[in-house]
Parts: sequence; C-alpha cells; structure tokens
Amino acid sequence: PLPSSSPALRYSLSIPPESSPTSKPLPTHAHEARFGVGSGKASVTVTLDKVKITSLKEFATAEDLAKRLVAVEADRDGVSSVELTSAVEEEGGETYRIRFVSNGKRGRKVVD
Repeated sequence: PLPSSSPALRYSLSIPPESSPTSKPLPTHAHEARFGVGSGKASVTVTLDKVKITSLKEFATAEDLAKRLVAVEADRDGVSSVELTSAVEEEGGETYRIRFVSNGKRGRKVVD
C-alpha cells in the first residue's frame, strides 16, 4: 500500500498502489482527499471538518454515532436500505471504526 497523509490534519492511511488521486466536483468539507482504486468505481475518501469537542467520547459512543450516520445515509435520495455491520472503539477511544452497507438506485456502497 502507498502512504497518504496530511501531517497538519493528523491523519494517515495506506491505499493500494493502483490508486490515484481524484477530485470531487463540489467539495463540501474543510478537507477532502479522494483516491480512485483500480479500474472500477471503487474509491477511498477522507473528509475532515473542524469540531468544537475535545474527544469523540464527549460527542457520542461508537454505537450512538453509528446510528446517527446510518440514519443520515438512510435519508439520502435513492437509498433503499442501510445495514450497520460494526461500530467499535479503537486506540483507547480516540478512534471509532464504523462500517455499514448502503443499497440504492446507484448500487451497493460499503462505508468503513
């Protein structure tokens, strides 16, 4: 995997070597990094926005945040079903890993 990071924004991730940076037609977040994966429609996107909390736990538990994200996804136009598959705390509660599957008129989307 290829490293990609933004030290100023404190994140890093590893992406497959066949990935290439792409752009979103209309950016909607303070920071967005998007990478196309392979020759299909798959992509990896990192979106960041500033918030006024000092920790995720102050905002919500992993399960509560996952329920909120699933509810927002379910309300999107063209989405027919959303299934939460996991919501766990990582790194002592500083990171949440949330995974859900969304199905709709644009196909199946896995968010992890």
